[in-house]
Amino acid sequence: MRQLNREPTVAADIVQVYRTFLANFQVDVQDVYRRAGFDRVPHSRPGAKVPLNAVSELLEISAQAADEPELGLRFVTDSVPGYFGLLDHLLMSSPTIGDAFAALEDFIELSIAPAQARLAISGQTAVLTVGLPRLLSAPSQQFIDLFAATIVRRIKPIEGARWYPEQISLPRYRPTKLSRYEEGFGPRINFEASELRLVLARSDLQTKQIDICLGLHETVRLAAQNVFADSGRQSDFADIVGDAISTRLLASRRAALTSVARELSISPRT
Repeated sequence: MRQLNREPTVAADIVQVYRTFLANFQVDVQDVYRRAGFDRVPHSRPGAKVPLNAVSELLEISAQAADEPELGLRFVTDSVPGYFGLLDHLLMSSPTIGDAFAALEDFIELSIAPAQARLAISGQTAVLTVGLPRLLSAPSQQFIDLFAATIVRRIKPIEGARWYPEQISLPRYRPTKLSRYEEGFGPRINFEASELRLVLARSDLQTKQIDICLGLHETVRLAAQNVFADSGRQSDFADIVGDAISTRLLASRRAALTSVARELSISPRT
């Protein structure tokens, strides 16, 4: 089956949490959400997704309204974790940094889709590369800041510890002020990269996170596997329907509900 185009999406949890965060600034929150296309906050449920373009637009508009160029970074440090849904909880419950990276490789699309994370180990160096969706209409600087800072903050062995990746590359333009970026990512930051990349010492992968409940990570991972399997089945079915419509039925002008159901040997209700 041919690959159908997919609109980039992100976990809906972030929309709810960001609204609470934005209320701390002197901005008209309702107007900001309306301008970004969120006339009302979508109801969040496990696995729910919203358009990534809309969320990126929301972050950019609110940063301008608050006159805060680093609002995405502030959101990460000032907000309660969990806004990336199950992926966020997988990172927080990971016994080691290596476990967190494995969770990113396996489950990044539970929070951002389409996206891919890859861990490469060579000699004494480990490199995590994250390919984020190419946003088609909205600027993405604030979202890139937010997502990259979330990863680094979640994998820090001890909250507040002076630990940073050996190097980080961000696919965003170089900001005027670097102090908050150095505070969040460390002193070795590259900008205007093609992909998000974190470089660590190989030994860092075995670094244990503190105050982790033994067994919790496997429980959350099992939940993520179940959600991922369900979303995969839904995606496959949607692709099958879309393929039938676009490749066989549109040409004959028979893309009605009953003809689609007949083509796929299912009931119109299904």
